[in-house]
Amino acid sequence: MTTAKKNKPAFALISGATAITAAITSIVRRGKVLDRDIQVAALSTMQHHSEHGDSTLINTLVAGMPKGSRVNALKQFIETFGGVAYDVDEKKFTHVKGKVFDIEGAMSIMWTEYAPEAVYVPITDTLTLIKVLAKKLEKDVEKMGDASLVDMAILAQLEAMVTPEVAH
Repeated sequence: MTTAKKNKPAFALISGATAITAAITSIVRRGKVLDRDIQVAALSTMQHHSEHGDSTLINTLVAGMPKGSRVNALKQFIETFGGVAYDVDEKKFTHVKGKVFDIEGAMSIMWTEYAPEAVYVPITDTLTLIKVLAKKLEKDVEKMGDASLVDMAILAQLEAMVTPEVAH
């Protein structure tokens, strides 16, 4: 006979406003340090690539980014200034002959500011979101034709959700 195990919380919660505020303050401080460390590492890996034509360290940095970080912003920063190109199929940066590291440009702006995070838009009207999605999919079909990857059955379901029924 097996005994059921109680599910234990995965995290110990912090109690009390003072302790929670201290945790938030610590996160803010450590986040600023991490952003700066990533900047220095990105600049250093781009310089290494510039000197040696080796993008391995750039790829190691990008692959090692924390899950909650803005990896696409870092990729955009590196591709803009680093003398490399991102290969979507290989999912890594590659050397581009003739493209140079723009160290002045890269040092003039933090990677976090170069590609600011999109403004959060709260979900307030589900129907409007479905309409927007349906329109985007329709535009993809119009633009791409037979090459579109849009599932037409799903598009039809979305359109049915937003089309008012006709009363008879």
